[in-house]
Amino acid sequence: MFKNDNSDITPLDASEPFDVCIIGSGPAGTTLAKSLVENGVRTLMLESGYGLVRWLTDKRFKKNLADFEVSGDAEYPVENTRGMLLGGTSNFWTGRCERFHPLDFENHPYTPKDNPWPISYKEIDPYYEKAEKTLNVRCGKRSKYAPARKAPFPLSSKTDISYLKNIFSKIGVTVDDSPTATPRKIPRFFWFQKEVLPGFLKAPNFTLITGATVTRLVGDSDKKIIGAVVRTLDGEKKMARAKKYVVACGGIATPRLLMLSKSEQFPNGIGNTYDRVGRGFNEHPAVNFYAQLPHQRDTLIPTNKIGRSHQFYDAFRSEGLWSILHVFRQSWVLPHHNIH
Repeated sequence: MFKNDNSDITPLDASEPFDVCIIGSGPAGTTLAKSLVENGVRTLMLESGYGLVRWLTDKRFKKNLADFEVSGDAEYPVENTRGMLLGGTSNFWTGRCERFHPLDFENHPYTPKDNPWPISYKEIDPYYEKAEKTLNVRCGKRSKYAPARKAPFPLSSKTDISYLKNIFSKIGVTVDDSPTATPRKIPRFFWFQKEVLPGFLKAPNFTLITGATVTRLVGDSDKKIIGAVVRTLDGEKKMARAKKYVVACGGIATPRLLMLSKSEQFPNGIGNTYDRVGRGFNEHPAVNFYAQLPHQRDTLIPTNKIGRSHQFYDAFRSEGLWSILHVFRQSWVLPHHNIH
């Protein structure tokens, strides 16, 4: 695991530009870096943060670098679900790997007629398969309501949710296993900086720099990105040069960087010709219901069990209730058994 908490940006002084510069070391950035490095591409990854301890103790990250504003009524405590640190949001992720439903890619009441989805479920299916292999996704056999798939899951499920399935089947609800990324070692959560990054960290064509915050992207007169301005917490400043740039900073930091990159060539920020960058952000809106049952032989196991149901996905949408996915959780709490 990478443990260096010192910013060393001297590799940016290289005479030749990198083939690809990836900004962000979270799930998207790390997965892409793995593929590029394995194919011989000279890759630079820039990460604003360090490790989890530094993120929790150095107040400059949350006060100076992670600050943001929200317009509208969607205020959400994102400090609990994201962070500037190596591995990005995988540090807060429980590993659930549910696919979008095929219906999400088709025309429906919430899709503008003049602006349909540019891709189909069939087109994205092989990429789902690759991602599931990278993440060691486990899952049991699923019902006809779950998103269709051509290949089986990489690993079979080790979690028995038969109690959940049985209790809901009595009221006509079909519950499926929940696809989950599986770490190769404990702890149980799938962290990219422990599971994926070590596999190519020492490759000669890969350079990782932590503590390197990209503050803006620089374009030329042809609107081609030719550099990324990098700053450290100590005020050091350099330019990262590459033939291609990938911004993989998450739903908040990515649009922020694009809009901070205003210039004569990009007066509204990069990619923001139509003033849509940074708009429409959403997190995990949820409505929760709880029930308690007396303990019985099948509930006396002190672990959480999670199941999902797509059974009413289309029905809810036709009723004007958007895309709703049922998630069922059973937990062992004395003196009762909780269904959430």
